[in-house]
Amino acid sequence: MILSAFDTGDMTGCVLIEFTSEGNILSSEYRTVIAQDLDDVADDFIHRSNRVIIERIPVSSTPKLHVIQNKVFVACDKHNKEFTLIFPGMWKPFVKKATNWTKTVKSQHVQDAFNMLRYHVLFEHGFQLGDLHE
Repeated sequence: MILSAFDTGDMTGCVLIEFTSEGNILSSEYRTVIAQDLDDVADDFIHRSNRVIIERIPVSSTPKLHVIQNKVFVACDKHNKEFTLIFPGMWKPFVKKATNWTKTVKSQHVQDAFNMLRYHVLFEHGFQLGDLHE
């Protein structure tokens, strides 16, 4: 299966992974991009994904943040991909309690996107993914 995840913001963490049903990561790509570069990365990662995981931003967020996140929604629509919105309040407390979650990648935005993806896989597919390394 191939999934992508996006932690949108002024700097957006983008992760694309292919993994086995046992949770072994076969391949991975990740980038931290500025808003101007998000269109191309989102288009590429989403095109290759089976499903897209997106952190849901609060309604009260700045209009700029909504515009940035909308770029991911547009790419999902363009490629007819289903997406899952995950509230930060769902995955962040879980990650803080869990052990061995990604800390090897330097970008906090990529860490957040990958840990959000790991949370989704654990609860939707019932297994843990391996770690992501630089």
